[in-house]
Amino acid sequence: MNVFQSSIRQFVIRTVVAIFLIACFNILLVGVYIYRFQQSVSGETAILPLIKQISGNIRMVDNRYEIPDSMTNELEKQNIWAMLIDDHSGKLLWIHKLPQDIPTHYTLSDIATFSRYYLKDYPVVAWKHPKGLIVLGYPKNSLSKLNYIFPYGELQAVPFRILFLIVCDLFILFLLYFYIGRKSIKSVHNILTGVKSLASGDQIHLKEYGDFSEVANQLNRTSDLLKRRQTAQENWIAGISHDIRTPLTVILGYAESIETNSSLPKEVQDKASLIKYQSTRLRDLVNDLNLITRMGDDSQVLRLEVFYPSVFCRALIASFLNSGVPDIFSVELNIDKNSEPVCLIGDRRLLQRAIYNLIHNCIKHNPAGCNIYVRVEARKQDMLFIVSDDGRGMTPEEIHLLKTRTQYLGSDNLFQFKQHGFGLYIVQQIVKMHSGSTGFQINTFGGLEVVISIPI
Repeated sequence: MNVFQSSIRQFVIRTVVAIFLIACFNILLVGVYIYRFQQSVSGETAILPLIKQISGNIRMVDNRYEIPDSMTNELEKQNIWAMLIDDHSGKLLWIHKLPQDIPTHYTLSDIATFSRYYLKDYPVVAWKHPKGLIVLGYPKNSLSKLNYIFPYGELQAVPFRILFLIVCDLFILFLLYFYIGRKSIKSVHNILTGVKSLASGDQIHLKEYGDFSEVANQLNRTSDLLKRRQTAQENWIAGISHDIRTPLTVILGYAESIETNSSLPKEVQDKASLIKYQSTRLRDLVNDLNLITRMGDDSQVLRLEVFYPSVFCRALIASFLNSGVPDIFSVELNIDKNSEPVCLIGDRRLLQRAIYNLIHNCIKHNPAGCNIYVRVEARKQDMLFIVSDDGRGMTPEEIHLLKTRTQYLGSDNLFQFKQHGFGLYIVQQIVKMHSGSTGFQINTFGGLEVVISIPI
């Protein structure tokens, strides 16, 4: 809990610092913009002082009005045209670069209209003169006449400056995110990778750094503990298997000797046969246990070879029948003619074990007897091995459990596998090692049907 509290506290502090830095940047940027705007208004567009100077310095020289050269230069510099309108006649007494579309005669209503707004879309300002009215005209779209006079370019630039401010904020956020969050993200990614690997059964050793170094340390310790437990479990299974195999071999030898001794009573031979059968089951159980252990730690390696599934299944069924099957069971093999010429690449020993387990599963869970059907079919890209029976079958819940379970050893629901446990689980694992799939369903007889699909 302390790890997460510390991480949250650091995150809050970093967020507050980021907000403070962005606020300072925005204040600075707005301040610079206001300063530049004031400079623009007081410098380039200082309209009233200019028109006052012209009004005070315009003089009659040789029957024409003139202004000093410095003012003429200022008008030309700002691309301003000017005129002096006579109070009585409305005619122009003086002009400076007057545009062609500007009238040369005005009435009082004309003057009242343009003096506060525009004249032919030209922003204009007017100032009183003893002989009339001085008018200065600016280029179109250069000024916006509101309650105050602003440079038109500055008003046009406002949306772009706002957009620029937003872009700068996003850029700063990205930099802060990259600088502040990169370390935390790497730590979280490190933890998530370790959790996924640990869930897959792999041993991990995470680098212990960043905000979640303590979590990484706990995961490393958990991985080491699980590895030690797995090793202890494998060693225990290997030891038990070795200890059981020797006396089991002796029991099987004596049971077979008694079973084949014709001088003994039939009842004794039958009991010896039962001992042999149960001992064989125990031997197979030990072998299955060892096989599951090897599959669990990925030490089981496929011994790939090319073989004909049809020939393979005929030999398997013949061997199974010769091993002694009770009379209440029958095994029927059906091979599709299309599968006869097809070859398969796989581990014959493991696939034989899988099909044997399926047949043995039919016998084991149908003590009253049943008919067992083994079918081989060739598809375009897969070879199917189908084993079914007309026995008691399984409930839909049990079939769903078989389809969804991912492990056998160490399962909390081990009691749920007591009906169909080791055998079917081993079948699923062997098929998975061959990149195939296993399907479970109820057949038309009400029994269980298992479909093994192996890529050709």
